Amino acid sequence: MFSTNLENIVFNRHTHCNADELLIITGYIGPDPFTNLKNLPLDCHVIYGMYGADSIGEKLHNSLKKINSSLTNTDLFYSQSAVHAKCYLWKKDGAIVDALIGSANFSRNGLATPDREVLVEADPAVFGQLQNYFDKVFKNSISCDSSLVKFKSKTKTSTLSGLLTECKLSFLAKKNGVLEVPAKSGLNWGVNSTQVGGTSHTCIGDAEIRITKEAVENFPDLFPPKLGTPSKRSGKLQRQNDEIELIWDDGFIMKGLLEQNLPQGDLIYPKAICSSNSKAELGLYLRKRIGVSPTHVITKADLDRYGRTDVTVSLQAEGVYYMDFSV
Repeated sequence: MFSTNLENIVFNRHTHCNADELLIITGYIGPDPFTNLKNLPLDCHVIYGMYGADSIGEKLHNSLKKINSSLTNTDLFYSQSAVHAKCYLWKKDGAIVDALIGSANFSRNGLATPDREVLVEADPAVFGQLQNYFDKVFKNSISCDSSLVKFKSKTKTSTLSGLLTECKLSFLAKKNGVLEVPAKSGLNWGVNSTQVGGTSHTCIGDAEIRITKEAVENFPDLFPPKLGTPSKRSGKLQRQNDEIELIWDDGFIMKGLLEQNLPQGDLIYPKAICSSNSKAELGLYLRKRIGVSPTHVITKADLDRYGRTDVTVSLQAEGVYYMDFSV
């Protein structure tokens, strides 16, 4: 059984069985791992299973379709019936030679968060049944290029709460009754870095997008509560930072994190959206769009010149967010 390093396992499993083909059924899908299929010497066929229940966010679809058309070794399909299974099947000369099944979606959220999901090796005795299952799902699927693809409504509400799954997060905070960009946090988290003579152990360009208490209260389905796992050292419950994917309005795809802690009753919610590989990736990206240097202290005047002081966040699929910073 595997519960850590799932992304590495999935992307390197073919080397152990000399596979030439990879079949994937996933409940939900993210653009980042789908893009990374380009690095595999395999023909890859992926079925997005929960399209049949949820349809698909138009922004996520556009991103996946663009990626699929740019790759020479992938085919992407949407199941027309709700399929929540997660199956990874490696084939050689037309026959399955290895298989992993479990709970891990083919997304950053599913593959990159330690101990949140599992994959287990399937017994070769069931390889034939797994092939039959894939074929059954495939026969009831449509290509991502099909004109029959249906999109989620932009005003789609949660079936549980009836609340919108889209909100605006402001870069401003009120200080002394005046709205301004915080001088040493948010977009300016890295300007006090020791790298430029400051006192903070941050890096130039570090930034975060603050998730407010009001956002969590009004959009509970947009920012899910954080799960906890026992610390290996102390045994105390540690709150995990969820790996997510950010699709920006200009098409840029960024690995992200829902991190920091915001207590709400008995639950702990994330308090910030950050980039995953480096906190500076988010900050430098936004600074380039705003038109300021990595060390410039961003002010409300800078954002006003750009044309907006917030970003619109919408949930496209589990762990996949669309970030609209367009003017």
